[in-house]
Amino acid sequence: LKRFKSEREIFEDLDTEKLVALPIKKGNTLYGSKLSPKGDKIAYLTNEDGKWKVNIYNTKTEENKIVLRGGFRTNTIKTDLMNPMIAWEPRGNKLTVIFEKRDKLFLRNYNLEEEKLEDIVPIRKFQNIYSFSYAENSKNLIMSAMKKGQIDIFKYYLPSTKVTQITNDFYDDLQPSYVK
Repeated sequence: LKRFKSEREIFEDLDTEKLVALPIKKGNTLYGSKLSPKGDKIAYLTNEDGKWKVNIYNTKTEENKIVLRGGFRTNTIKTDLMNPMIAWEPRGNKLTVIFEKRDKLFLRNYNLEEEKLEDIVPIRKFQNIYSFSYAENSKNLIMSAMKKGQIDIFKYYLPSTKVTQITNDFYDDLQPSYVK
């Protein structure tokens, strides 16, 4: 079509040599990938019939590391691809994972400098968490969560688990992000 010819010339073709092929086993579902703030690592989630893994792929060395596993394999229960959720700390030194186990929510950090998992922190203030990201620093999370049957945006202070409700409205607030 002639009318789209000028637009086609503006856009470049996708350079397939720059794409990163993440190592995924056959039969696994890839979801929830996040690029680190430094740009050298990709955190991604894989799921095989309910059994999930949190992976970190180093784009420079092309090494893959499984940092956390959970869930159980089942053919009878539908797989929830909202569990777990991941977010990078703003400095890129930690990967935060929020996951559900036996209908309870937990938070766990993987420290990249020490290459180890930190202690599990239970999250008792919400019925469910739909999405989260870091706020202005590495001590605050912004969450879309359900409390008393209503989905709103909350600020979650990590050291003391203090919760500040940001929105209180009729609408479902999903996928929050902090903007300076």
